[in-house]
Amino acid sequence: MMNSVADVFQRAALKNLSGLEELLSVADTLRFIEKTSAIMEGNPDALKLAGGTLESLREGFDSFRATLEFAEDIFSWSFPTPLISHFFADPSHIAGLQSTAKELERACTVVVDRQKETDRLAQFDALLWCGSQFEQVVLERLERRNQRALDHIAALRDYLNFLLAEAAARDEGTGPVLSVYLNAGLDYNRLPQAVEFVFYRSAAEAILNADPRLRTHTGATHEDLRKRFRELDREYLELRRKELAIKLSKRDCPPGNSCGPVATLTELALITRVAGQTRPRISVRDLVRRAGNAMQALKPCWMMSPMSVAQYLEPGKLTFDLVIMDEASQIRPEEALGGIARGQKAVIVGDQMQLPPTPFFQRLSTGGAADDDESEEETRQESVLEAAAGRFHPCRRLKWHYRSEHGSLISYSNSEFYDNQLTIFPSPYDGHPEFGVSLVQTKGIYDGGMNQIEGTAVVKAAIEFMNQCPDRSLGIVAINSKQAEFIREELDREVAVDADAAAFVQRWDQTLEALFVKNLENVQGDERDVIFISTVYGKDRNGNFYQRFGPINGIYGHRRLNVLFTRAKKRVTVFTSMVPEEIHEEGKHWGVKVLKGYLQFAREGIAPTTAAGGECESEFERWVLDVLRVHGYEAVPQLGVCGYRIDIAVRDPDRPGVFLCGVECDGATYHSARCVRERDRLRQEILERHGWNLYRIWSTDWFRNPRLQTRQLLDYLQRSRH
Repeated sequence: MMNSVADVFQRAALKNLSGLEELLSVADTLRFIEKTSAIMEGNPDALKLAGGTLESLREGFDSFRATLEFAEDIFSWSFPTPLISHFFADPSHIAGLQSTAKELERACTVVVDRQKETDRLAQFDALLWCGSQFEQVVLERLERRNQRALDHIAALRDYLNFLLAEAAARDEGTGPVLSVYLNAGLDYNRLPQAVEFVFYRSAAEAILNADPRLRTHTGATHEDLRKRFRELDREYLELRRKELAIKLSKRDCPPGNSCGPVATLTELALITRVAGQTRPRISVRDLVRRAGNAMQALKPCWMMSPMSVAQYLEPGKLTFDLVIMDEASQIRPEEALGGIARGQKAVIVGDQMQLPPTPFFQRLSTGGAADDDESEEETRQESVLEAAAGRFHPCRRLKWHYRSEHGSLISYSNSEFYDNQLTIFPSPYDGHPEFGVSLVQTKGIYDGGMNQIEGTAVVKAAIEFMNQCPDRSLGIVAINSKQAEFIREELDREVAVDADAAAFVQRWDQTLEALFVKNLENVQGDERDVIFISTVYGKDRNGNFYQRFGPINGIYGHRRLNVLFTRAKKRVTVFTSMVPEEIHEEGKHWGVKVLKGYLQFAREGIAPTTAAGGECESEFERWVLDVLRVHGYEAVPQLGVCGYRIDIAVRDPDRPGVFLCGVECDGATYHSARCVRERDRLRQEILERHGWNLYRIWSTDWFRNPRLQTRQLLDYLQRSRH
């Protein structure tokens, strides 16, 4: 064929054919000649002009056309260039190609037949066996795969079971996931998690896309909305106060009698006359009797003790819409009766685990001495709180505990007295020396109702505190009055010679949290940043510990201690000369057991049910927690106890005992809030007031772009460290 084509070239006065490339390069020229020849067929003059040249060219067209088509097929098969050159270097090479092609065709036929037989017998799937369709299988790979199967025949049964399981999984709709694992060569051990992830992510995307509010929700816009709500909520409360003040200012005030002698003046006229006097001669009781209605109109809210009510309010003259009795555990029913009788409604507020009506005050009011060192016997005193609790239902318990800025300050009482029902706010300080409960062991001697060594240690620590912590208020409480008096005298003596301590006392005297030294019986209602406690009792000079604890071993001893333990906002330091293990609680009242337990707690820092953290409440929180730990941060999930927790608390790497920030996720805590005010304003304000830096991550933002949210979280933590 190539020789005949060469003859055509020679007759056309073209150079000899030297290869397939030159053949293809002149193909367009020869096609032009063929087209021109067809045109000249209808033109005798053109044929005459061409002479015999055209006829001689036509004789080789058929051979050339076949050769050209063959060459184009060779090129279309993408054979390597050296192989193509070899084919057309010599006509015999083409003949050899034809022979080889026929043999290959026969071999392929055999392979196809055997592949069909394999499919019939074993349901062979080339895609599963070799990773591609049969027509695309590389023979060497197929051979290696088959040889591997022959070398591990015992495993073929397990592999067949695997294939069946895989096919069943594909039928269940997991084909796309399986294909990803197969193509990437991933381990199937985590396939269940992958399928679960795809399922839930698809479901979440469907939910987000189905709701326009979720589809367009972003953390930034929602934070703006929350900020605006907080502003409006505060503004609303302020407007309500102003509205109330305006309503009260517009109330009619009875003018009363304004004519005649002073003795005949009443209501507003009397108040006006008395207000202008430097030294009014009228008694308070008489003023209230004659001008009570005007006083109520001008000042509708009165704050009085039960004794003041009996002293200044004449029976049957004035009534109130509402009477509220606070600290009702210390008010006897007969003392409360006068106040209750003057109200249309009454609210009795108190804590049955705090001080009862105490006989100490009764003895003092009648001129008796209060021997609070040795007396352990006391009669049961019913308070108006207990009387009301037994007769009026339902009783509402106030569960939110605001005072303590560290959970350990209230955790012991919460466990011992309140069944862990109080809502306690977690503290950003964990193991920090300026927060919590600590114990100072002294070698004091209890003698004559006092412990001078222990008292001196308290005074020394107080002076040191005043010099080092001038911005924190201080209160000192002793178990009995003799010890309190000794500490007060010693402290006054030290303050007189210490300028910084004197400045501390003077500064806090100008506030509502002045320095105080009190005994156990009169500290209820007080609170300070730091409380020092002197437990007084201990061994005598001969080493005898007589186990006499005064009123602590009385029937209300535990209630007195509960008051004592809960006066501090930041820190309690217990000074004691007792060792808890030496206190015998057998045969004693509850108070002795409470004292022993609290001393152990103060020494060891472990209270019943105190927890450093819990378990994550959602996979979202777990994901964020894992990200923080991967980046080197120590984090505690669900920090806190008793119903008020930080989702994730991140420790400060640079400050031991301090949490860098609290990460809030919109999980169970956020969703369980009873109202928007609690959820979006009060919770954050309370935690920030306790010292927390809060960072919130919205689940929709994290779901859409976890990498961006991770970077923003890490940037915030880095900024917070400086």
